[in-house]
Amino acid sequence: MAPRDWRNPEPSGRYNLVVLGAGGGGAECRRVRVRVEGEPKVDFPAVMERRRKLRTGIGPNDSAELFRNLGIDVFFGEAKFRDGETVLVDGKELKFSNVVIATGGRAIILPIPGLVESGALTNETLFSLTELSERLAIIGAGPIGCEMAQAFARFGGKVTLFEAECRILPREDTEASDIALSGVIHPYPTTAEAIQRIGDAYKAPA
Repeated sequence: MAPRDWRNPEPSGRYNLVVLGAGGGGAECRRVRVRVEGEPKVDFPAVMERRRKLRTGIGPNDSAELFRNLGIDVFFGEAKFRDGETVLVDGKELKFSNVVIATGGRAIILPIPGLVESGALTNETLFSLTELSERLAIIGAGPIGCEMAQAFARFGGKVTLFEAECRILPREDTEASDIALSGVIHPYPTTAEAIQRIGDAYKAPA
């Protein structure tokens, strides 16, 4: 709601960014940095640095101390079931009446020759980049692969998706695949069989 004495200013030429709505998302847009050198260009290092700071800031919301203060016992270590009512963690027995398995998932490095040597990133390490790669190959066109592809394509990189199935998001409706494409990613319906180094770059022949 605008203040009673608020008067809108006169438009000051062409804006680099117009935001409709001043809720949480709209308000955060004030922090977006756009470097103008001819065509507007996203300041990729600044965006990545801001993301890392935000991630650090929300850390306390998921910290072990927070859960402990809520009266929850937190155990770190590998869990193994002994029987239907006992789990072992770090040499300790935890008896339970009910159990929830919510371990999440982790990315794996596929056994593709040359992949490890190429310094391949995963969805856990991709956002540690400080410079935008001109070309990016993503193996796997599921939800996470498409999310990463869209993000970096919109940053200005050229992204190629490798997917063994006939389309991206193969487990979703075809309409979802069409929307995800949206003209910013380039699907390649095949499997990457090896990663070859060519000078300072890497090639994924299929």
